[in-house]
Amino acid sequence: MDESELRKEIRRIQGDSNLTERERAQEVQKLMMSRSSGSAASAAVASAEERSGLAYHKEGVLGCKHYPRACKYVAACCDELVGCRLCHDEEMTHEIDRRATSKMLCMKCLQIVPVAAECSACRERMADYYCDICKFHDSTPEKSIYHCDGCGICRVGKEEDFYHCNACNVCLAVSLKESHKCIENVCATNCPICMEDLFTSVNPVTFLRCGHPLHQVCFSNELVRCPTCKKTVVQMNDDFAVLDQLIAMQPMPEEYAGATAHITCNECETRSDVPHHFLGNKCANCGSYNTQILTVTSAEGNEDRPAHEGSPFTPRHNPLPIIPLESPPDDLRLDDNYDDDDDDDDDDDDDDDDDDDDDDDDGDGSAAPEE
Repeated sequence: MDESELRKEIRRIQGDSNLTERERAQEVQKLMMSRSSGSAASAAVASAEERSGLAYHKEGVLGCKHYPRACKYVAACCDELVGCRLCHDEEMTHEIDRRATSKMLCMKCLQIVPVAAECSACRERMADYYCDICKFHDSTPEKSIYHCDGCGICRVGKEEDFYHCNACNVCLAVSLKESHKCIENVCATNCPICMEDLFTSVNPVTFLRCGHPLHQVCFSNELVRCPTCKKTVVQMNDDFAVLDQLIAMQPMPEEYAGATAHITCNECETRSDVPHHFLGNKCANCGSYNTQILTVTSAEGNEDRPAHEGSPFTPRHNPLPIIPLESPPDDLRLDDNYDDDDDDDDDDDDDDDDDDDDDDDDGDGSAAPEE
């Protein structure tokens, strides 16, 4: 059987509506393996089949556990067949250079061919979306993906809903363009909760009021302060007013009366000397109780009391009340991080426009996840 006859037979099998996707793939596999073992192409196919065989994203859908697609990649770094960059990095002790990938295994005809949108052997399309820069295929239903030249990767979402902030060096929701707080290379770091990379994360990323990011799945409704800068995640003026009343009703014990606390404020980042109280020490500059005690001086002879464990004067962050918060909205996300994408996390068009500066909002905006 020559090449033209082979391709004709493959097209016949692929067009047979009486066969399931798995049965079509098995018939193509039998056809390829029945060819003369003397040819280089057959040897390559046999070798590929021995190493990998067919793989499925789910029942009847070709792909890997991360993405539906009709191909596997030959990793340039180790010459191994892998389902995607995530599969490679999970199985190997080194990271893949996906841009160096030049070959793929078509799971329609089991031929190793140059990486492209379609197989050069059987002319079948490998996925609904293909990026020739990232060497990335994906056929996740109803999933929008675009390539950002600024980020250098593909991100999840509709391109018109995001813009690349050159200062932050990340794709943000258009609704944040005039209001977000720029922090240089804000996502070029790890999540402060799980310590996983943020820039190439496949999980949505949310931004707190202070501008610092963390994974949406790592956000807890008991999170009161930003893990990075210790600023509060919501406005707490009403809660601070309650603390004012509690402190007024509960004077300090006589032995501690008149003591002065030297504090630093996590909100306005200033230092001040204020009356010391066990319930909290209010910043003299901004009125916040989100402060940290540095030293405490007693009333008797202005004697400095050194801090030590177990002492009421131990340097510490003042306790703040836990405010129940809803999970961060979907529009707060960084989208280009599932080896090219987050399978089920398409950005909601309405959500992307819901970011505002409400006091009760638990985040300041979203970034697009990687594909």
